[in-house]
Amino acid sequence: MPNRIRKRHFGVALLVIILVMFACHRQLLPYALHWLDIGEPPVQSKAVFVLLGDENSRPCVAAAIVNAGYAEEVIIARNEKTFVNPQDPPANEICERVLLHRGVPADKILLMGTGATNTMDEIDILNQYLNEHPEAIVTVVTTHFHTRRTRWSLRQKLGVKADRLRFVSAPHDDFDADTWWLFAYGFELVIVEYIKLIGYWFLYGRALWYVGLALVLLAGWYQFVRQPNP
Repeated sequence: MPNRIRKRHFGVALLVIILVMFACHRQLLPYALHWLDIGEPPVQSKAVFVLLGDENSRPCVAAAIVNAGYAEEVIIARNEKTFVNPQDPPANEICERVLLHRGVPADKILLMGTGATNTMDEIDILNQYLNEHPEAIVTVVTTHFHTRRTRWSLRQKLGVKADRLRFVSAPHDDFDADTWWLFAYGFELVIVEYIKLIGYWFLYGRALWYVGLALVLLAGWYQFVRQPNP
């Protein structure tokens, strides 16, 4: 088949795919967020670990889990900054206030660590708790679109200890999960989450190893095809 005909067929196929995706975007786009959400119903656990970053809903979900009798206590990482307004109190303090307001007793709120600034710092604090309680099951609460990256990160850093973790999703108050692309904030958060997921794969996973192997194979193939025919 001549190259010109092949290019024409490829162009037509690409156009059809684009048109189908545009026509079905309301059915397809919700899966972009739902794929990120690996949350599950709460189960009996020793503690709830609340990841900081959304103090409007995550501590509320954690409080509901404790009040329903699914967990004995709530773990919060100490944090030196807020994620919303620099004038606000530290994120862990806001989270603690919400938990108290939602009926969690003060003696069931456990502050751990010093100055956690990102998810990896919080994972180190969670690792400390798991080491101190080797038989404990811990429920991790974070926003729905953040659960997949959180689970992947925990498995990378904690190994088999991550098998003792369960994940419960918290909703986001500023957009609907089924129409996230219609909200500027929702669109930004979901797209950035995919970028972060890829970035974590490169920084903490085996992506660089795979890329290096692919480059070596590509260089070997290139050298092979450059060899003159006998």
